[in-house]
Amino acid sequence: MQFSRQLVFLDETWIFAKGNQTKSWQDESKKSVRKPEGYEGKRFIVLHAGSNKGFVDNAGLIYSTKSKLADYHGDMNADIFMKWLEEKLIPNLKEPSLIIMDNASYSYSSGKAAHNFVE
Repeated sequence: MQFSRQLVFLDETWIFAKGNQTKSWQDESKKSVRKPEGYEGKRFIVLHAGSNKGFVDNAGLIYSTKSKLADYHGDMNADIFMKWLEEKLIPNLKEPSLIIMDNASYSYSSGKAAHNFVE
């Protein structure tokens, strides 16, 4: 299938400063993963976008949060997302693009929904 626009995918995730995993899959017959030892450090939210050409230059966002809840989605909100979209992603797209995003509530819960902004 051929598209006249570059497909750009975005998503967010989180990581602890010390890189410890609180959950992981491992082969139980081998001791292949060290268990975290106490404090994992600060938690950071990571938001970025990319295409088949790689990550969009200068569009990454990383910020710290105090939350340690398993569900990190509460650490992202519509204001942070829209500011990132307007100031980091859109200005750094080098060609006409179709932005593919998930159905996260912060992308449509503000007064100006992200899908309307980019149209």
